[in-house]
Amino acid sequence: MFDSLFSAVYLYALGYTFGGFLLSFIILYSVWSYLLRFSQSRFAKSEFYFIPITLKDTNLSAVLFILLVALYVGIELGFPGTMTNSIWGKIWGVLLLIFAFEAVVKLVINTINAYYSKSKKKASISSAVLMSVKRIVAIVLYTIAIIIIINYLSTEIGNVMIVLSILFVVLLFAAYYKYIQNVIAGLNLLQGIVHEGDLISINGKKGFVEKIMDQKTIMHLLSGTRLIISNEEFLNSTVESYSLPYGSQIFYEIYLSKDALSKDFDKVMSIANRIGSRTEGIISQHKPKMFLLGKKNGMYIIRVRFLIESNVNVSQITDTFCGELAKGLKKKLLDCKLW
Repeated sequence: MFDSLFSAVYLYALGYTFGGFLLSFIILYSVWSYLLRFSQSRFAKSEFYFIPITLKDTNLSAVLFILLVALYVGIELGFPGTMTNSIWGKIWGVLLLIFAFEAVVKLVINTINAYYSKSKKKASISSAVLMSVKRIVAIVLYTIAIIIIINYLSTEIGNVMIVLSILFVVLLFAAYYKYIQNVIAGLNLLQGIVHEGDLISINGKKGFVEKIMDQKTIMHLLSGTRLIISNEEFLNSTVESYSLPYGSQIFYEIYLSKDALSKDFDKVMSIANRIGSRTEGIISQHKPKMFLLGKKNGMYIIRVRFLIESNVNVSQITDTFCGELAKGLKKKLLDCKLW
C-alpha cells in the first residue's frame, strides 16, 4: 500500500513537472516567435534592418535558453527545491548563463557588422578595425561570462577573479591608450564629413583623402606629395571640405589685364566649358561655374569652378585649362592658378 501511494505521488509530481514544462515552453516560445515576427515587419525595410537578421541568428541560443527556463519551472512545480538545493541546479545555472551570453555575443557582433556595412562609402579603417573590434568585444563578453559563472559556483573565487580582471583591463587600457585614441578618432572621422576620396584642406594643405586607416590618415596633396597624419591630430585640425554628394569642387583664380573686354570674359567661360566636357576626371554632367570677383590693382579677378571625380590628377587639369586660356587670351591673361 505504501509503495502504491508513493507511486501515485511520484506520478502526480511527474505530471506537474511535464505540465509546467510544456506550458512554460509554449508561453515563452510564443513570446519569442511574436518578437521575431514583429521585428521582421517593423524593421526589415528600415535603417534598422539588421535587427530581425540578428534575432534570427540567435534563434538556437534563444530556444535552448527557453528550454532551460521551462525545465526549471517544470521541475520546481513537480519537485519543489530540487533545482535550488542540488548539483543539478548548479549545472542548470551554468548552462543558462552560457546560452544567455552566447545570444548576447551574437547580438553585439551582428550589430557591429551592420554598423559598418550600412555606410555607402567604405574605408580602409573598416576592414582594419572591424576584426579587432569584434575580437575585443567577444573576448570581453566571454570573459565576463566566465567570471559570472565562477562567481556563481564560488563567491570567494569569483570576487578574486573580478579584482584581477579589473586590474588587467586598467593596465591594458593604459598600455594601448594612444592606439585606442587613434582608432576612435578614425571612427569619428568616418561619421563626420570626411570620407576616402574627398577633396579637403587641412591646416592650409589641400588634397584628396587617400586612406583612413586604424592609426593614421593618408592624403594625396595637390602638390604631388603625400601627407601622413595621425587620426587624433587629423580630428583636432582645421578641416575644410570641397566635396559634394556628386563630386569634389576645385577653383581656379584667373587674372585678366585692365583692357580685357566682355568678349574675353565670354572666352574664359567658353574655354572652361570645353575643358569641362573633354578632360578626363572632370564631371561633364555639371557645367563649370564662373564668378567675377571684381577689379583689384588694375586686374580683373575671375574664379572658375569645376566638379571633379575622386583622386584625379589635378595638376594635369590645371596645365590643360591654364594652357588653353593662355592660347586664347594671349597677353590679356596675367595669371591662372589653382585657388
